[in-house]
Amino acid sequence: MEFEKHASGVRTLPELEAWSRLRSKAVGRLAVAGPDIFPVNYLVSDHHEIFIRTSDGTKVATMREHPRIAFETDDLGPHPWSVVVKGTADVIDDPDEIATLGELAFWSWAPRDTDVIVRINAVEVTGRQFQH
Repeated sequence: MEFEKHASGVRTLPELEAWSRLRSKAVGRLAVAGPDIFPVNYLVSDHHEIFIRTSDGTKVATMREHPRIAFETDDLGPHPWSVVVKGTADVIDDPDEIATLGELAFWSWAPRDTDVIVRINAVEVTGRQFQH
């Protein structure tokens, strides 16, 4: 991929490339009303939904009351980039859907039970790559 020359040294990522970069990572940051920011493990579905498995607590309670969220992940390697998703969070309560989604291979660094699944429905996805 050729880096498009911009005076600012920043290239805007096309939306599909932004989704591809989201899929390439497993850890991001979830921003909820408050504002509060939480590091979370996540997966991206083939339907451009982001799933988070977490424990019940502050972030889940906040998302239930204020579902508008922002989510971000990045890579600080030789060609740094950042992708931000704005959308709504849907805490999944349907037992059948939980059972189906529970089979997804979520990796988690949390040392406790992570039995709550949240779906992020993207409204806006933006990404940028930075030139050194």
